[in-house]
Amino acid sequence: MSQDNHFLNQVEEGQVTHKTGIWANYIETWKVALPICLSLLGQMAMGTTDVIFIGQLGPTELASASLSAHIYYIYFMISIGIILASNSLISQFRGQQNQRMIRRTVRQSIWIAILCSIFFMLPLWFMQEIFLILGQEESLAITAGRYTDYLMWSFLPAVAFVSLRCFFVGMQQAKMAAIIVWSAVPLNAGLDYLLIFGGLGIPPLDIEGAGIATTIVSTLIFIAAAITVSIKQPFAEYQIFKNFWRPDWGIFINLFKLGTPMSIRLTLEESVFTVSAILIGWLGVIELAANTIIMVILGTTYMISLGIADATTSRVGYEFGARNYVQAKQNGWVGAFATLTFTITAALIVVIFSTEISEFILDPSTEQADEVLLIAASVMLIAALSQIPDGIQLSIAGCLAALNDTKLPMFASIFCYWGLGFSVAWILAFELDMGVPGFWLGLFIGLCSSAVVNLLRFWYLIRSDARLDHQQQLASNEDSHG
Repeated sequence: MSQDNHFLNQVEEGQVTHKTGIWANYIETWKVALPICLSLLGQMAMGTTDVIFIGQLGPTELASASLSAHIYYIYFMISIGIILASNSLISQFRGQQNQRMIRRTVRQSIWIAILCSIFFMLPLWFMQEIFLILGQEESLAITAGRYTDYLMWSFLPAVAFVSLRCFFVGMQQAKMAAIIVWSAVPLNAGLDYLLIFGGLGIPPLDIEGAGIATTIVSTLIFIAAAITVSIKQPFAEYQIFKNFWRPDWGIFINLFKLGTPMSIRLTLEESVFTVSAILIGWLGVIELAANTIIMVILGTTYMISLGIADATTSRVGYEFGARNYVQAKQNGWVGAFATLTFTITAALIVVIFSTEISEFILDPSTEQADEVLLIAASVMLIAALSQIPDGIQLSIAGCLAALNDTKLPMFASIFCYWGLGFSVAWILAFELDMGVPGFWLGLFIGLCSSAVVNLLRFWYLIRSDARLDHQQQLASNEDSHG
């Protein structure tokens, strides 16, 4: 196709081929981001529903579920970090109008989901023993193991759904993912109540019931997404599942090359919070339960920031693939600004309504709830402020991923989260006896440093169109060699 015909097709399809106004771009970013955010919030709502129902069982069950979820999500982040690379590739191939490469990218991302699930379900099987080795109280380890024994079976459908969600996002059709996920939210709540507390002839299954409910719902969500991409246009024309077992090793390897640094980055960030939860568990069940409340609150805002980052990746990647570098640059900065405005607003809401939110998560009438809520209140301000740099570093990392640059954010995570943030957190929490507030102050410092490093890298990379064209040529050469 000639460049002139390519331009005419873009105009006919309503695609932007010039630099738009900042305000119009800001609105367009939110139009793309909102369905992605709704999809992620739907998944978060199901997790929050689990926590709320488990919280009614008491602090021990709440803390145990938190421990299990942290380990589970380390493995989950490792897996989806690789798969998320398909978002930027699909967006670039869409900008190039390359349907064949989009189809192959989605297929190979599902292959990776299956491979990761086989690999990570084994350690999940021995979760109780792992917690005992890590020095957790025996009651916590046993309860957490009971929960994970059933939660682990949700891993494959949950990770495979991310592959299809990236297809929706890369095609800027994320509303389908949102519809599927939110349709499952009331089902998840009903199953949680029924299986945890019993009813309709089913005996109460306690914390195991929450794990079973998650597995059932995750499986149904994946099936619904698979049916959607198979029969609904424009997805059906890509024939994702036709000749599914036919490999494309070039795309498979390219996903690993681009996605592994993203996987490491996301895992390093998640593992900092996971290790912090384990160490806070050494302080006691009360402290761990308080930290769980904080994580539930911030997890919600994190999902929205992640949704904006995914939208920004898609929008920057599309323009980058079409070699419309001026628009790609503006899309990146506007995505970061959208994240900034949201996180500032979210921080204010969390601080103002912290008591009401905390008491909604943990029933204040349960044993030792007053102590848990008091500790949570002492951490709320610094935890709320941490949303701002966390959102910015997510958004800019998404911009860099769209430009096929994922290594620098990975190295920034190594230094900023572990080298700086975790070290400061350890010193403040244990050496200076600041406890949970000390941990969060250290994590806040790490997030701020990561945001600064990513911002500087993005600013350097987009200073000239020639540099971006070189990035595009490198990516094109890798695809052709594959």
